[in-house]
Amino acid sequence: MAKPKFKSYNQGQVSLFPPTLDEKVPKNSPARIINQIVDNLDLSKVFDTYKGGGTTAYNPRMMLKVVLYSYLNNIYSSRKIEQALTDRVSFMWLSGNQTPDHNTINRFRSSHLKDSIHEVFTQVVVMLVEMGCLSGSSSNLVQLILSSKEPLFFLATQIPLYRTSLFSYFSICLHGPLQLHYSKGI
Repeated sequence: MAKPKFKSYNQGQVSLFPPTLDEKVPKNSPARIINQIVDNLDLSKVFDTYKGGGTTAYNPRMMLKVVLYSYLNNIYSSRKIEQALTDRVSFMWLSGNQTPDHNTINRFRSSHLKDSIHEVFTQVVVMLVEMGCLSGSSSNLVQLILSSKEPLFFLATQIPLYRTSLFSYFSICLHGPLQLHYSKGI
């Protein structure tokens, strides 16, 4: 009987060229879709909610990417988002390896995103409509969200129900290797 052979296993192995987080996130990952969509949004109203002085704040664009990606992955608790930022590669990649704590995440949602989420979501919808990705039954979902008095809560509670269709709309728009050819109001 032949002796079994195993692949080398060394957790302390040092690499000459360590892999980047970008190499670890698949090209068709939903994190890349969120990244490209948020990079094309005009977030000036969110930026305007920050006051000068004091310590430096996390970039609102990064924070929005993390929050939206969390919701798409059924993660709503700020403590769980904080944990995902330290142990999930896609979250590390989206945040640029930054790790805001749960208080910072909550403060971003309640103080900086609360009053502008309608506008942010409207921009996403307009972008997807102009790219020909939203029509027919998808417009019902869009109308529900836009008419909601609490769109952030609506997104948090309803996105899991529509997750597959939202990803398929985004994927249709981004054909193959994720290439967004949309630039308006960056």
